[in-house]
Amino acid sequence: MADEPEWIALLREAAGRLGNEAAGKAIGFSRPMVSRILNGTYDKSTANVEAAVLRVFKRVACPYLEADIVWQACLDHQALAL
Repeated sequence: MADEPEWIALLREAAGRLGNEAAGKAIGFSRPMVSRILNGTYDKSTANVEAAVLRVFKRVACPYLEADIVWQACLDHQALAL
């Protein structure tokens, strides 16, 4: 959807591909919570969900592996490089 935060778009795409239950499981949250967030009816802080979505579903050009991978994998390789 237009004008939604990046993490919501990533979650929406993952839920469309995997289903709400599998997308929720991947980020450590329930299917109902994913559904409420995507429907705009979740009325509490979403900071922890946002962080999980970005960590699991956001893809980045990782300089450590010279590949396009999920953000968390790049962070893991960065930690190994230090």
